Amino acid sequence: SVAAMFLAQELSDGALFSVKMGQQEAMSRSSDPEELLSLFDEIGEMKKPDEVDRFIRKLPSFYDHSQESVRAGAFDATAVMALRMNFSVRLLVQAGELLDQRWEPGIVDWLRGDVAPRLRKLYDAGVSPRPAIVRAMAWIQAHDSAPFFSALVRSPGTPDAEFTEAAVGLGNLSSLEGAELLAAAVGKRQGRSRLTLFWALRRIGQSVQPDPGDPEQEKRLLTLLEQVVAQFQDLDDAALCAAVHAVWTYQHAGVTTALTELFESARGELVCPRVEIQPPFGPPVALVQEEQLRWLLLNVLADVGVGNPEFKGWVSRMISTGHFDDKTDKGLRQLYGALAGQE
Repeated sequence: SVAAMFLAQELSDGALFSVKMGQQEAMSRSSDPEELLSLFDEIGEMKKPDEVDRFIRKLPSFYDHSQESVRAGAFDATAVMALRMNFSVRLLVQAGELLDQRWEPGIVDWLRGDVAPRLRKLYDAGVSPRPAIVRAMAWIQAHDSAPFFSALVRSPGTPDAEFTEAAVGLGNLSSLEGAELLAAAVGKRQGRSRLTLFWALRRIGQSVQPDPGDPEQEKRLLTLLEQVVAQFQDLDDAALCAAVHAVWTYQHAGVTTALTELFESARGELVCPRVEIQPPFGPPVALVQEEQLRWLLLNVLADVGVGNPEFKGWVSRMISTGHFDDKTDKGLRQLYGALAGQE
């Protein structure tokens, strides 16, 4: 019968799953680093509650392995699973699921309560590779780790690789204090570290929005954004475009003038290079799309500038005297029409 066929298939799948777990258990006891690294890769792909709960809890036993490659693999697998579990819990919350009836929150609580403190002790003890330790902590997203990330971002002596992961940690925790520290570091870092810094600032900006009823927050937001825009002229093309994207998320009219000045400058003509950030799991995330900076700025200003009383006049002046490319000229006219319609 059809029912018998389905039952047979289910039993077959269960038997295969048991065999697979048996093989993975054997791998976890192996002394071969390559076999252990293969196991860590498999852990990062696991989906079934039983196997996730069983094997993710084995990872800390490899944190003090004699081989650095094995330690690094265990730290990276921890970062992957932390990202996945935190993401799953966020989706469950958005869907209105009862978290006490799910298994994922228990994993997240264990990672934050037990694993993050252990990783911190390993870092302090000088266990290598330290960037991989910071990366694992960054994706665990334990709020108790904020002072650790802050100290790494604040210190000029922090190696770039560790700074990069600490910036990710502050971005994931998404606090105003974290954004202030990152903004203060814009002029002190270069290359990939600075690009990741802007990713983190952008991530924070997506969750920390201006509150008109909180003048202290308003002042702090404006101060940190002024620190970023003050660096515009010293940034390379990729970093400049990433900085504009980061500023955009804060939706603060106080930086309108800096944005309009950049729009009018010769650098407005540059084409932003595509910039991607690679998380521990999944495809790369686009930080910057390939597009003309001036067009990007026009879109940013359409959101940010509406709170500035002089903005409409500036748009009118650009229409009269700017004479940019056809796409930008058309965008300016459409923006002016939208602003006029709001009066």
